[in-house]
Amino acid sequence: MADRGLAIAAVLAGCLIAGNAVAGVEDRRWCRVVNEHFELVTDLGRADAAGLFYSLDRFRAAASALVPGRLPQQPAPLKMLVFKRARDFNAMFDMPGVGGFMRPTLNQSLLALGPDISGRHLHAIAFHEYTHYLVRSRATLNLPIWYEEGLATYLAMLDIDPAGVVTVGRGPHAMMRYLVKQPETPVEEIVGERFQLQARDHHLAEIYTLAWGVVRFLHHGKRSDGSRYAEGVGSMLAAVNDGAASDEAMRREVGIEPNELREILRDYYDGAVANIQSVFRFRMGAYEAPPFALDCLDRIAKRLVIADAVAFRDPAMADALYDDILRRDGEHIGALLGRSRVAAERAIALAAAQKAFAVAPGDPDVNVRMAQLSMAPCDEAAAPDCERDWDAAAAYYARALEASDEAADAALGLGVLHLRKSEPQDALRHLRKAHGRAPWSPRISYYLGLAHQLAGDFDVAGRHLRKTAYWDPDEVWRTRALDALARLRTAAPQAE
Repeated sequence: MADRGLAIAAVLAGCLIAGNAVAGVEDRRWCRVVNEHFELVTDLGRADAAGLFYSLDRFRAAASALVPGRLPQQPAPLKMLVFKRARDFNAMFDMPGVGGFMRPTLNQSLLALGPDISGRHLHAIAFHEYTHYLVRSRATLNLPIWYEEGLATYLAMLDIDPAGVVTVGRGPHAMMRYLVKQPETPVEEIVGERFQLQARDHHLAEIYTLAWGVVRFLHHGKRSDGSRYAEGVGSMLAAVNDGAASDEAMRREVGIEPNELREILRDYYDGAVANIQSVFRFRMGAYEAPPFALDCLDRIAKRLVIADAVAFRDPAMADALYDDILRRDGEHIGALLGRSRVAAERAIALAAAQKAFAVAPGDPDVNVRMAQLSMAPCDEAAAPDCERDWDAAAAYYARALEASDEAADAALGLGVLHLRKSEPQDALRHLRKAHGRAPWSPRISYYLGLAHQLAGDFDVAGRHLRKTAYWDPDEVWRTRALDALARLRTAAPQAE
């Protein structure tokens, strides 16, 4: 009994801490401002919110030209959740040492951030995370994580003067001095990372500094004959995108041996004025500042924004927030959908989705959730009647697309259903729509590969499957793609 009492006390203490954290955040005044490129939700004061809003929009206009790849015609909308205080961001997301994150999804990407622990550098952190959104939105290239993080830090220091002249390449002397010292952090290991930069025995900030130092050097450094390393960066990234390891691509396309990179960086940043002051400048095109109209949120709207943002990190905290909303408004669609997504038990998830459907049968998000729950039994080993479940899911997905042509998750779901029924042309029609919204997604590429194979288009099938094999961060999916490629080679050797 004593152990059980301690366990209950620990759970209650955890709930109390979470409740206090939410209360501290919710007590603040949260407002929203929207333009055609992003939605900003923040507890900053009006003047600071306006400053960040305009700063971000000018950054978007300037940085878009510097990010590899091309923007899709209909990128997923971006919501930014910006905390005035670092402790509030940390209380919500429990990410020590992290100032922000970008979480992409098919229908909306979330960017959440706060200032550093000293309360400074909010704009730089926002620029860093916005760069991740720009990179992940692009259709052409998947970038290795060391380059993406280095580029995000590199562009976060971008400067735009009142005349619209953009300066790129400046960096704090403290970061450059660190690159000269470089205690023990193995640069070649960082350059070898594809999916995630691991702190291991080093502080994450040091690893990001090294990634920035490599990216800045590649874009600004010169060989002894005066030629620029930057001339080979595009082909290096293309080679990595096509499956090459970064060290191999760097050696072949840029002419640098990764095991010599530490000494090269040390020499480059070791007080050489020409290297430290090397910057690029260009003038922005025509820019028109968007209107600024702040709309402040009521209690329910604040709770919904916070719950939706924290759901992936702390489902229990999110569910408590959804419950609070539903006690005030039992038919709140957003809270019912949220509860359905975070519920650990299928019965609770289904009941919440069904209630939402009864209230709003034409809502695209509600129909997508009903479709997902209809398909769920067929993901289990002993599914009793998959044809019936698939037909029900297809009807929900079709209703979602009728309500909103931009429902990319509905297009993906319907495409997968047609694929399961061996209907490649219908599958391709819907999967292409989903891919147009999220060309960065290795999962969509996987299903596109299977659909093209079923349609007999083996070359295109191989291209999509290789993208999943090279770029899905989950090893299970990479293995699935490799297995599919092996089957593809058997069916059509020329495809590889």
